[in-house]
Amino acid sequence: MRKSTKISAVVAGVAMTVATGGVAYAYWTTTGQGTGDATASSGGGTITLYSVPGAGLSPAGQVAVVYKASSALSYSTKLTSITVGTLSVDAGHSTCNIADFTASAPTLVANPTVPANTTQANAVTVANGTLSMADTTADQSACKGAVITIPVTSS
Repeated sequence: MRKSTKISAVVAGVAMTVATGGVAYAYWTTTGQGTGDATASSGGGTITLYSVPGAGLSPAGQVAVVYKASSALSYSTKLTSITVGTLSVDAGHSTCNIADFTASAPTLVANPTVPANTTQANAVTVANGTLSMADTTADQSACKGAVITIPVTSS
């Protein structure tokens, strides 16, 4: 390599270093301003409620009902109320008089919060209540073994 080529290469390298250093200096001393926005979710997800009555209900008796909840949401949800809907009986016991059964209004547990990503297997208790069966003068044998459904809604 000729001496003049070596000198040109060194000068070009120094010039490149100075130029790059100047660009870096300008980058690190640049100022600016701006804003950013984030919008919170409007919710809209749902939870699943389960009514779990105890066993052994008979005329003039009552059993405890535990109300549980699970959620596939990615955030926890707090319940403010649970309401019992219209009771029903399974199709195999259609002659059982559903009017003989009464579910009490559920009483929420303290701070009824449903954690994120829960399933029926790890559902949490959110309320308690009772299911009662009246003792009438009519034959209630048609209700033996009946499955009483307790629908619930929440807010």
